[in-house]
Amino acid sequence: MLTAAECARRTGVTVRALRVYEECGLIAPKRSAGGWRLYGADELLMLNTIALLKTAGLTLAQIGDATRSSSNVPTLQQILQLQLESWTARRTDAERVLAITQAALERLNTGHLLTVEELCNLIRSNEMKQMSPDMSPATERAAEASDSVVLDPAVLDCYTGFYSSHGGEFGLTVVRREGQRLFMLRDGAGGKEIELYPIGEVEFAIRGSIGHVTFVCGDDGQATGYSYRVLDMELSRQRVDAAAAGTIRRHLADRVANNMPVPGSDVALRSLIEGIRAGVLRYEEMAPEFAVIIEKQLPGLKTIATFLGAIKSIDFKGVGTEGWDVYDVQRENGSARWRIAFRSDGKIASAAAAMTSPMPVGMGP
Repeated sequence: MLTAAECARRTGVTVRALRVYEECGLIAPKRSAGGWRLYGADELLMLNTIALLKTAGLTLAQIGDATRSSSNVPTLQQILQLQLESWTARRTDAERVLAITQAALERLNTGHLLTVEELCNLIRSNEMKQMSPDMSPATERAAEASDSVVLDPAVLDCYTGFYSSHGGEFGLTVVRREGQRLFMLRDGAGGKEIELYPIGEVEFAIRGSIGHVTFVCGDDGQATGYSYRVLDMELSRQRVDAAAAGTIRRHLADRVANNMPVPGSDVALRSLIEGIRAGVLRYEEMAPEFAVIIEKQLPGLKTIATFLGAIKSIDFKGVGTEGWDVYDVQRENGSARWRIAFRSDGKIASAAAAMTSPMPVGMGP
């Protein structure tokens, strides 16, 4: 049995963190005759599990939801296997960055200049490895510059209007101007409008988010679309006119009013969830943007899926206000509410889940 100080020294987990984990109900150290906390094998195993799930992106509350079930919680061997897979994925990323950096250095050492593409790859790879999980470089710049970068209203007017994804499966995103400020609102998102902070003439950050928006403009300066980049993933939206926006809104209203799922959406959702748990996905059944996103998130998602266990039932709950099919999915160790959307060609456009506890597992725009 280890005292709190000994446990902290030998595991690297601070005494303060040990107390927080205890307050959250994640560990329950025993007490000595004198009332001192003592940490044994059970607590050490749980500390290892906490560390693993934190690397998968879960908060302490979510870790509690994932581990408070029973005999179906993975064994130490399974947890170690998950750790091995997680760190292997990270090593692959590290090796990619090393290869890019080494190639750039060799090119410079032989008297050649780096191409624009090589420079961009080098910057992106290093930015991804050094980025704070809470704030992207774009957001950091916005925090510093949002009060000093002011765009002319005429410039901002070039960005206002309606934007939609392929086939309008996510409804519309509306961009509007108010004075010298720019705002974005997605139809059906419950009125959650976000402000875009300029960090350049076409680039905007979202305070509190690690993503940023870049408008794509034609020769006349008018926006033809925008891209939303978060980490090394990018989503794009195209500008549509008022008539097309009206058609998309009517289609969405009909979907919500009819309250009928897309045929086969339950089968597609089951296949997606089982694929995540197995670590093998059918990317050809997904829209390219979504395939990129979920492939990058797969190691963490698989870790969470292992804790939740096999599917017990999938029940359709209705069509959400944004046109997604909504399902309640019961698993061995918890339940989640899933949303899934499809492109007009039948490919999965996006999917997202939240534990009813809740434990969010977002995988799309």
